[in-house]
Amino acid sequence: MSENTLRRRGVTLVEMLIVVGILGIILAAAAPSIADIMARRRVEMVAAELATNLAYARSEAGVRPTDVLIYFGRSAAGTCYTVAQWGNRGDCDCTRGAGSACSGTGVNLTEIKTVLVPGSTGVSVASSVSPFTFTAPQMSVPAPSPVMSVRGRRVGQLQLDLNIVGRVAMCSPDGSVTGVARCAGT
Repeated sequence: MSENTLRRRGVTLVEMLIVVGILGIILAAAAPSIADIMARRRVEMVAAELATNLAYARSEAGVRPTDVLIYFGRSAAGTCYTVAQWGNRGDCDCTRGAGSACSGTGVNLTEIKTVLVPGSTGVSVASSVSPFTFTAPQMSVPAPSPVMSVRGRRVGQLQLDLNIVGRVAMCSPDGSVTGVARCAGT
């Protein structure tokens, strides 16, 4: 082989820089959409966990001889909720953390589960009614039925509605989450 043949097989520095530049432009254009997909997925995961915990709380109201309550809260660390078994009196504060949310003088509630959604995830949970009760043994929710929202700071919004018998329905108020029906009236 001649020296000219060997030179033609290689890639020049200019060609390599052009390829790297084009890849950089493509990645820069794709990065926001990837971030949106991840943010939407976080909203979906938190909403799915909340729906599961609501179904669990409802079933506990059917099994236990007392009502089951759901408390929602917000702190500098993020948003949270606690599932608790009703006693004679008391209050739960999910911002105190798992294991101590229903503690304090005169509190007669048993904490079943506390979930913290850290603010660093960019997702928050809230409820139109807090606390609300799953009544034992019917497993129903007294009126007004609560509406919970799971929102992403960047994108994504899901709404969880409880009907009078305590069943969960999920929809997307702004239509930002694919695969989930858009909420009626929005």
